[in-house]
Amino acid sequence: MSILDELVNFSEVLVDGEHTSAETDVDLQAGQAARLPLDGPFNLVWFDVTNFANPADDPKVEVIRVPAGGIVGDTLTGVDRGVENSGATSKNTPGSQYKMLLSYTKGQREQILVEIQQNLSKFALTAGSSVAYTATLDPVPTAYFNGMTLHLRIHIANGNAPTLAVNGLAAIPLVKQNGIPLSVGDLSIDQGVFVMFSQGKFYGISETLRDTDLVNLTQNTGAVTFSDATTHSITVPTTPASLTDQYYRFIAGTTNNGTHSLKINTLAVVTIKKQGGVNLEAGDIVAGDWITVYHEAGAAFFQLVSSLKTLQNLPPTDFVSSYEVANNAISNGSLANLTFSNNALINGITHVVATADFTITKNGEYDIFYELNVTKTAGGNRIIESVLTKNGVQIAGTSDSVLSTVNSVPLPLSRSILVTCVATDVIRLQAGSDGASTSLIAIGALATIKVTASIKIERQ
Repeated sequence: MSILDELVNFSEVLVDGEHTSAETDVDLQAGQAARLPLDGPFNLVWFDVTNFANPADDPKVEVIRVPAGGIVGDTLTGVDRGVENSGATSKNTPGSQYKMLLSYTKGQREQILVEIQQNLSKFALTAGSSVAYTATLDPVPTAYFNGMTLHLRIHIANGNAPTLAVNGLAAIPLVKQNGIPLSVGDLSIDQGVFVMFSQGKFYGISETLRDTDLVNLTQNTGAVTFSDATTHSITVPTTPASLTDQYYRFIAGTTNNGTHSLKINTLAVVTIKKQGGVNLEAGDIVAGDWITVYHEAGAAFFQLVSSLKTLQNLPPTDFVSSYEVANNAISNGSLANLTFSNNALINGITHVVATADFTITKNGEYDIFYELNVTKTAGGNRIIESVLTKNGVQIAGTSDSVLSTVNSVPLPLSRSILVTCVATDVIRLQAGSDGASTSLIAIGALATIKVTASIKIERQ
């Protein structure tokens, strides 16, 4: 959801009567509220128009903020006074008429920067080495922030425990969803992955960086045995020389009653703990569940990676991550389907490369994230619109647009939405311009508008 203020063009309103600096309900003259956006939030510049034609000349000029739901008839209710360090002042000069302008302010500029930097996922082709990836984004981020999401295309298979540095910022560990560093070869050339920054690490949020393709995984093939509800004993084909950096998967034979341990073949009993070394609680392991544990170097315990009970880090049943780095052809004055020539990851959802259709095969809730990047190299300004459709019908809340100007930096359009789907539903991403612009042609030719795109669909 956008954090930008509501806005209409050429909006100014006349205030009714006088007001003190403490009043948070402001009366407008009859019919004036109709000139404002239908609802907040937005800022207004309040000044004495009788004595000062330019609000900058009024020493008592003030910026107020109208909240969502803050327009009742011709009264602004619950407004914040003196925002943006303008200071709340009385508006009671005898004989003066007071006016409010809906105009561009410093606060709105800061909102736009926040929207660009923090609410949009970015696509980048990695560079650097196999253990020290780099990525370059435009606009340039000034810092990492929790929730910062990136879509990366990997240029070289990773080495052990790689890092990622964005636009010259600090190198950050690139880890799986449970915080475990990547092992050699977890990422391959031309693979697409989504990562999210949180608390000093880039965590994998795509199927590639989940723990389903486990390195050094040993799965017991015989019956699960246990002595009681505090210890599981499993038999694997070959007794390992060391437990370090090993994964083990087994079916739980009983529900644990609290702290719990695992014994592999004839090796010593080792405690199982949650992430961060927290002891298990009763019921964390349930009889019949598939359990995956990991023994990290230097640790004296197995870490619980996943269980069917908690659904922690399990792969989605159905998912797809696709992208198009060539320029999609879009129509003038109408919307056209965007095609995707690369499937970085796909399972359960049907998509044929170089086509637009993503066909759902199972009923459920699907998290859909998509992003378009728009550039224009010639001609006049054009508005580019994107929508998401299901079975040819626009999905409510997915209409977005951006004004593309000549030789501007690439402008992103992105959205994340949860959609209820049934088997055979077809999802398509569409884009188009406002008309009167040269249609897009193949990459390498003199196209005036260029659109690249990526999309990720995942059943919840």
